[in-house]
Amino acid sequence: MAKQSDNIIKNAMILFMITVIAGTLLGLTYEVTKEPIRIQQEKLKNNALKAVVFEASDFTIVDLEEGANEQGIMNLYEATKDGTVIGYAFEMTATEGYGGNIALMVGIGIDDQILGVDVIKHNETPGLGAKITEPAFKSEFEGQPVDPLTVIKGAPTGNPGDITSISGATITSVSVTNAVNVATQYYNDNMAEVK
Repeated sequence: MAKQSDNIIKNAMILFMITVIAGTLLGLTYEVTKEPIRIQQEKLKNNALKAVVFEASDFTIVDLEEGANEQGIMNLYEATKDGTVIGYAFEMTATEGYGGNIALMVGIGIDDQILGVDVIKHNETPGLGAKITEPAFKSEFEGQPVDPLTVIKGAPTGNPGDITSISGATITSVSVTNAVNVATQYYNDNMAEVK
């Protein structure tokens, strides 16, 4: 009986040591990779800012109205060129994607048109929902008015406000479009007095 008790204690100590070593290694790995990951995320965000308001030379973060984060607006940037405001960039999180949250940037010009949409991060299905990163889909938003957009199935209509769904990825198409609609609604509600 004493031998069995000693065996249990010995095995428990071995498992405890393995857990401590594994936890320490995991913590060290996190610390080593934390800064490179942050730098890469910042680079992706900066690239997305330039992609959606490409003429801007500077981006300044703007305070959001209360409740904006709950709507999926993570940050709002004022885009300027030579000191003049030329548009705004909305850092958005679309929560209804097929593969989970979709991080994207939406650019809106002071002429009340969407300048561009760029996807920062997603977990959508390759070959289907992942097509949200392709120019064919993103270009459908460019030049659209800041009015509600609607996802349609089938061939592109060319009608203002229509966004053609990606075949086999309607949920993802709707999720991105809904996020763009949140950005345009915020712009219409809060930026009109700024223009």
